[in-house]
Amino acid sequence: MSVTVDSVRVYINQFIQNFDYADAIFLAERLYAEVKNDESTYLLARTYYLSGDINKSYWLLRHSSIEHVPTAKLLLAKCCFDIDKLHEAESVLLGNCSSISTVVLDDFTTDHGDQAAFALQLLAKICEKSDRHQKASECYRKSLKINPFLWSSFEALCRLGERVDTSIFCSSTIKSARSISESPICITPYAESIKDIQSENQTIENSINTSTSLPIKERPQQRLFPAPAYVMKLTDSILNVDSANISASITSTPIGLLSEQLQDGDKYTPPTIKPPDNIPTLRNPPLAPKRQNTRMLQQYGFDDTSTPISTATLIHKHDMASTSISEAKKTASTRKENKSIRAPTKRTTRITKPRPPCADMSITPISSSESPNKMTTRSQVRSSNTSLNSSMETDISNKRERQKKSQSTPRISEIIENIINVFKLLGQGLQYLSQFECRQAIELFESISLKHLNTPWALLRLANCYYHLHDYQKSSLIYRELRTKYPYHIDGLEYYSTVLWHLKDDIALATLAHELTETDRKHPASWCASGNCLSLNHEYDKAIQAFKRAIQLAPESDYAYTLLGNEYSLIDELERAMACFRKAIQLNPRSYKAWNGVAMIYLKQEKFQSAAFHFTKATSIYRTNPDLICHLAVAQHKCNQSADALALLNDALKIDSKNALCKFHKAGLLLHLERYHEALSELEELRQIAPKESLVYYLLSKVHRHLKNFHYSYMYMSWSMDLDPKGANNQLKENADKLYSKDEDLLLGMEDIASSVTEDDNSQMQSQSSLQDIQPMDSSEEIL
Repeated sequence: MSVTVDSVRVYINQFIQNFDYADAIFLAERLYAEVKNDESTYLLARTYYLSGDINKSYWLLRHSSIEHVPTAKLLLAKCCFDIDKLHEAESVLLGNCSSISTVVLDDFTTDHGDQAAFALQLLAKICEKSDRHQKASECYRKSLKINPFLWSSFEALCRLGERVDTSIFCSSTIKSARSISESPICITPYAESIKDIQSENQTIENSINTSTSLPIKERPQQRLFPAPAYVMKLTDSILNVDSANISASITSTPIGLLSEQLQDGDKYTPPTIKPPDNIPTLRNPPLAPKRQNTRMLQQYGFDDTSTPISTATLIHKHDMASTSISEAKKTASTRKENKSIRAPTKRTTRITKPRPPCADMSITPISSSESPNKMTTRSQVRSSNTSLNSSMETDISNKRERQKKSQSTPRISEIIENIINVFKLLGQGLQYLSQFECRQAIELFESISLKHLNTPWALLRLANCYYHLHDYQKSSLIYRELRTKYPYHIDGLEYYSTVLWHLKDDIALATLAHELTETDRKHPASWCASGNCLSLNHEYDKAIQAFKRAIQLAPESDYAYTLLGNEYSLIDELERAMACFRKAIQLNPRSYKAWNGVAMIYLKQEKFQSAAFHFTKATSIYRTNPDLICHLAVAQHKCNQSADALALLNDALKIDSKNALCKFHKAGLLLHLERYHEALSELEELRQIAPKESLVYYLLSKVHRHLKNFHYSYMYMSWSMDLDPKGANNQLKENADKLYSKDEDLLLGMEDIASSVTEDDNSQMQSQSSLQDIQPMDSSEEIL
């Protein structure tokens, strides 16, 4: 019975490999209806799953009780995971164990056998989705130890913030790869059954061909697909041929090469097949030279006694078929035939010039006086030379094949070694990126070869490194190169849309949103790009709808929730924004953007203790981000911890000495601490960095006012109003006063003068001010 299942499985696998899932399902259902056993059940469930019918596969496996089969157990657990039945998937994988906390991973590996690495990876995904990160990390590490090529396990460990030793990608993986390739569960697990069925099928084909009267070279050589055993029996009964006799008559020569041999009969002698009694016997398959000798017999009248009876019969039929041709045409064709016979003699002489002497070939030379048998002797010599040449060519081809095999073996090992070395570099770079050590990650990514660097995965990670460093120009260039080389690649391009949002490049952002929507309208990155484009044009309600659509398409996208929370914060719907940020944190606890978004909301609500706590969580994830450190310093200053805040600002400036936001807040903090000269020096340096920012001159005016330099104070206040004539930054100036001013009377009514020039209070949030030069991560930009 297993032979029947294997035979049908060959067809099903062929349908699946050629993406014909409808026929594969239909044939698998017929097999399941005919034979209901573990093999046919698993085959049908697997076909359902590959075609996308996950629910059908789940119900078939759940009601079939074949969970004792490791492959079926893994497939059932995968179906449960895909339809969000996490508890059931965990129970299927664990089996008799009541809880995952009591399971021993070594015993789990033994129970699942060859599928242990994939079962551990699936169990880790279940633990990760259920917030059991410690157990998920253990399972990921175990799966990666069993199969180091499971790159998704390595990425998951990096996503969880774990540090993995990249020495796991070592030369020992070559041995594991070889053992996997030599195991019977490789890509073609049914190679043995395919060969057996194919040999039987071709035997029947040869038997049928020998019963026809056409010459072999004129018959169409068709390569039949291997047929099941019961189909072959039906064919045998129709043709009255005993398949047992046929299969017993096969010689050691592979039958699969028969069609190629018959097409070149002068160079190869095909295998001898002993057919049944009711099939004509064909003793010498290469008939083309014999037909030439028959025509010479008609012309020269000599008798070739070496011609077999069966061949003579076929020649006689050929002659009877050609009797209707006129004598003149026959004479002309005979002359042409003589020319064609003489031509190969000259060619054979040239080809066989370096051959050994005739004595070594056991062929007797014919003298020129023996004219009656001259043509026959030449034919014999030609056939002998042909057989010798074929044997020589066979030896040469065998030597070449052995040389190719000997050369390909080190080449394969070299390729695997190169891949492992690239795994090490990419793995180390990914670890640096997951820990937000972006500069080290950039160095590693740029050190790999160009053929690996110019892949979508590497280019995307390199662009993300510059994005996290707020180097939006370089990030945009790399994203643009990615779009040029791989226009079909969409994954991860939501960050590209955010980069263009920061650069205020509305044309490029609109173009990107249009192209992504045209390419794949159901991809979340397309809707994130559309939402950023609408947000840049201040269409916040439409942007919110676009981000909601992205969340519908990818409910596990923490970045889509972060973007939606940002839009809600722009329109001051803080409660909804808080819910979006908390959902993003639930999906990805290491999303520093979501932690920062929650902290900014608490800062707006003047809940400074809560804001400082969430800023601390964000900085613990991304330790080298100067903007996050700066916001934490502001929160600590509002909590009356000015000394600690100043220390944090100094640390941030050590990371980036030209960070405008840190310098601005440090100057304000020094002003609050009455260290006016230090504040003045910081503001002078800041003026060189941002020469057209009105807030810098506003703060300079206040410092000079405290230093009793009233003429400088009036001058800088005048410059501040000239740079911001519509008063778009008045709200920010008020925030600065609340943060760092102790005595409002010292301003001598300058705030009233500044507010008197305000013409449109509603344009404060919509003005295209150069504020981002000083605050690249303000309440609207820092969470992107």
